[in-house]
Amino acid sequence: MTDPIVVPAIDAIPLPAPVWLLQAFLTLCFVLHVVPMSVMLGGGFWALVAGARRGDPAMDALAHRLAKWLPYWTAAAVTTGVATLLFLQVLYGPVFYAASVLMARPWLSVVALLMAGYYGYYFRALRQDRNPRAALAVGAAAFAALLAVSFVYTNLMTLMLAPARHYRMYVADPTGAWLNLSDPTLLPRWLHMVIGAVALAGLWVAFLGARAVRRGEDGRRLVSLGARGFALATALEAALGGWFLGALPAPQRALFLGGSPAATGPLLLSVLLTASMILLAWRLPRREDPLPAVVAAAGHALAVVLLMIAMRAAVRTEALRGALDLGAMRAAPQWGVIGLFVALLVAGLGTVGWMLLQLRRPAAAPES
Repeated sequence: MTDPIVVPAIDAIPLPAPVWLLQAFLTLCFVLHVVPMSVMLGGGFWALVAGARRGDPAMDALAHRLAKWLPYWTAAAVTTGVATLLFLQVLYGPVFYAASVLMARPWLSVVALLMAGYYGYYFRALRQDRNPRAALAVGAAAFAALLAVSFVYTNLMTLMLAPARHYRMYVADPTGAWLNLSDPTLLPRWLHMVIGAVALAGLWVAFLGARAVRRGEDGRRLVSLGARGFALATALEAALGGWFLGALPAPQRALFLGGSPAATGPLLLSVLLTASMILLAWRLPRREDPLPAVVAAAGHALAVVLLMIAMRAAVRTEALRGALDLGAMRAAPQWGVIGLFVALLVAGLGTVGWMLLQLRRPAAAPES
């Protein structure tokens, strides 16, 4: 006897926009979230690597630079993550809320963990020069807190895709203490994301070094550290991707093995781009001016991120087939509100760009 698939009914209130438009907004916001989120998490790792090499002037300078910028990346990740989560809830609310109820306790802990990580990064930024040892210790705790946040999120996102297990889990323990630890895709999916974050943040380190080289400063070690770290982490991420693919249920795995051009095509293209950017990054430190190659590697990485988002969507659609029909959702578009959202999004991105320009300008000398 199989357990019943119990999925809450679709909300009777019509959607404020067509499903296709909400999916487009979800994809856009997720792209805007993935980049700062990856640099925030992976940057914490590279800050620990640099901070552990006290006494090395180049590493001390890198630790100071990373500590200064990590709070800004965290703010960007949180802000864009809120919008992404809202669109996810609008479209996939029935399964999202069911999963969040099953793991309510870990899910609610995300707020405390995120605040600990955020304020830990701020502490590190403020104390990096005065007390590097304390800054390193608090930075390690902040990184661990953000790792825990990522683990809880991965649990929720994988559990959301398994509505057939929700009823059995709730009957066994309705107290909200579940994690999705029995899911074979959980560990490879989480590690794939974490190592990908380390890779992207390594590219940020290489960018800082390449800009220093272009200014005539000694940034070669940073270029080598970041580029080689990016290449090695990306190679490991590719191996984890193979593990993740093998752990998928057969119907989902078949999509990437010729079952669906919309899934197989992005997978093959991402493999080619991954091999290309590993080779590009590994050779990058030998270039006289490494900055153009860093930008090219970043373009490769962004393309791979977009392809992975497309593959993620294919897995989600197949996993929820028969349990949640987005086509059955009614829509009553509120075009005025949608227009206001687009305008505010553009204005917000413009404001962030202006703020970044201000941060890059040297501080004015104090008046005597």
